[in-house]
Amino acid sequence: MTFSNLLNPQASKILAYKAVSSEQVKALEPIAAKSENCTMYQLMARAGEAAFMVLMRHWPNAQKILVVAGNGNNAGDAYIVATLAHQSGKDVWVICEDPARKLPGDGGIAQANWQQVSSNTCRFDQVQFSQFEVIVDGLLGTGVNGDVKALFQEQILKINRAELPVLSLDLPSGMLANTGIALPVCVEADITITFIAPKPGFVNGHWQTI
Repeated sequence: MTFSNLLNPQASKILAYKAVSSEQVKALEPIAAKSENCTMYQLMARAGEAAFMVLMRHWPNAQKILVVAGNGNNAGDAYIVATLAHQSGKDVWVICEDPARKLPGDGGIAQANWQQVSSNTCRFDQVQFSQFEVIVDGLLGTGVNGDVKALFQEQILKINRAELPVLSLDLPSGMLANTGIALPVCVEADITITFIAPKPGFVNGHWQTI
């Protein structure tokens, strides 16, 4: 697996690519936003834009893109990627647990922006993965610290069995950010773009930065 890192210029000088715990990342996010003179949503938007650029760099010819979204801020990143991919002319679908559920906070803003440009959102069980060329994994982020619920484990297994290239956002869904341990299953991503700083869980595997 490879991973790309989105670092705030000022933060990069401080962190020097040091692995940072999920708790530290949460504390660093408002600092990064303040140093860049942007809101937390704008910081999320930059993360989504960086992920979209990675998606286009590695799979520029892919036309059918499946975005798997969870219920937290990681899903907000996913909705931003979906919006940008749709606006670039791609055939994009988002699947989630409940399309009628409004995400909280900044994730809800990203979700609403996606819903303004596309109605291609449905439940996890309403699409066939074989219809798509690339999967964007925005199911679970660094906030996971216990067992992953059965429905999300099922989606992780479906992603792994799909035999499609996978881009994970921030970290592969189902991986504990601080240890790299699967909870109890983890997305087998082809590429992961991580935000703010690398997570300690990355150190436990064989990673190549891009």
